[in-house]
Amino acid sequence: MENIGTSFSKRKLRITKLISAAGGILCGLPFMVKELWFLGWIASAFLVLALFHADSDGKCSMRRAYAVAYCFFYPFYLCGFYWILYMYPMEYAGVTPLFSACVLTFGLLAMAVLFSLPFSFIGPLFVYISRKVRQSGMPVWFALVSFPCLWIIFEWIQTLTWIGVPFVWLAVGQQYMLPAVQSASLFGTLFVDFLMALVGAFAAFAFITKEKRRVFASAALAVFLLNIGFGAVRLFIPSSEAENTVTAAAVQGNISSIDEKWNMEYADIKEVYLDLINDAADDGAELVVLSESAVPAYFNVNPSRFSPFAEIAENRGITILLGGYYRIEHSDGSYASGNAIYSVNPDGTVGEDQYIKRKLVPFGEYVPMRPFIETVFPALTEISMLASDGGRGEDSALHDTVYGKIGSLVCYDSVYNTLALESVRDGAELLSVSTDDSWFERSPELYLHLGHSVLRSIENGRYLVRAANTGISAIIDHKGRVTDQLPADAVGYSLGEIEFRSGNTLFTAVGNVIVPVAFLYLTVIYISAFIRILRTKNKV
Repeated sequence: MENIGTSFSKRKLRITKLISAAGGILCGLPFMVKELWFLGWIASAFLVLALFHADSDGKCSMRRAYAVAYCFFYPFYLCGFYWILYMYPMEYAGVTPLFSACVLTFGLLAMAVLFSLPFSFIGPLFVYISRKVRQSGMPVWFALVSFPCLWIIFEWIQTLTWIGVPFVWLAVGQQYMLPAVQSASLFGTLFVDFLMALVGAFAAFAFITKEKRRVFASAALAVFLLNIGFGAVRLFIPSSEAENTVTAAAVQGNISSIDEKWNMEYADIKEVYLDLINDAADDGAELVVLSESAVPAYFNVNPSRFSPFAEIAENRGITILLGGYYRIEHSDGSYASGNAIYSVNPDGTVGEDQYIKRKLVPFGEYVPMRPFIETVFPALTEISMLASDGGRGEDSALHDTVYGKIGSLVCYDSVYNTLALESVRDGAELLSVSTDDSWFERSPELYLHLGHSVLRSIENGRYLVRAANTGISAIIDHKGRVTDQLPADAVGYSLGEIEFRSGNTLFTAVGNVIVPVAFLYLTVIYISAFIRILRTKNKV
């Protein structure tokens, strides 16, 4: 690894941090402007470049490396989560506009800090591994590959606790460049992110080095083009014919949960959806999917509420996936409210299994560490919607319909690729996502959330019907192509031909295997470098 400097002054530290921060902003822009997707492939190069610059003399402290990485990830997450501000003025929570502005601004800043703090450990870890590789005399390639390994490991860690939300993953910003994300069918979304970070690492070293500039620039370009080429071929090659083709409709009632739903009579809400279901059936829909909690009723408590939907299902010969509530009773006599999806069959019967949302939104549907938060930040729990924690489901609870098995996901569930994977492994031939994004108005969150559904389709090779309360509703094919879409704030339905498919992608078979492979790679590189350094010292 070449020496790119001999001293590290305060001025150089400032420059290094500015380089890193610029990269973080560029990396976050695709989440704000979809046409800037290509920046996601080069922006991480700024972080790698900054870390190499910081350790140019081999004496960069781990604290300094952490600070350089933090300068990248903080603006990155500010860009990635800036749509939080669109929730203003939060009138539904019964708070003042000033309180709302303060809470949302604090929420955005806190989210950026919360995510940046753990992710910034990539800095010192990468510097440490790179230094060991250099000291051992191993090729620089080994150090560069460690960068994307670290990146996806930290993304995976986000899925393990409430602290991390796997919403701002690099591949989500690529949803409108479908050839770039088809490789998710091989090893999942994390594999796409690995390739993106690898391109950045190679590009960074191509800028640094002189002797091998063409080699590393060519390597970066080759990884990018091979990935795009694979995606283009996969999109072009026709798939085998499906076992069952059905006309599906994703119904969008456009009744906002911010205010309208709670100010309308239940009968009026019911009529809106019954009319839309009838209209969709007139257009040939055989399967109709409603959004998350579209009909605000506890159907398991009051089964008679099924009657009008069972009647229309039987009269029109259709299957309805009905979004409502499910009352979960605990052993101590208390109960919790869960968002559920019920299936209503063409013969008017209701499916035995109902899907209950498994992943709840922190500070949206429950308060993590509630006793601590109530003591330290009581204002957060004064918001009425957080007065009690929601209930959650425990399994995939597939809907066994006359057309085939359907795996439902509710809202936040769809950002966790393991949940869709579990449904498909349990036998789902079609995926559905019922969501309520009305809280975010017309913000970029709608498109980012849609992007996760696109990725779930590609990963598992399944068609997906996405019904959103106020948008965006869509029909997505098994390669992530949106075949029909209903924009935000529109009343109607998205209609299209969907297929019930039983074949598996490689990802369905191996899941997120790339994560243990990344751990193994880092372990082997470190041990190999350590042994080589010991041998060199013993010879001396």
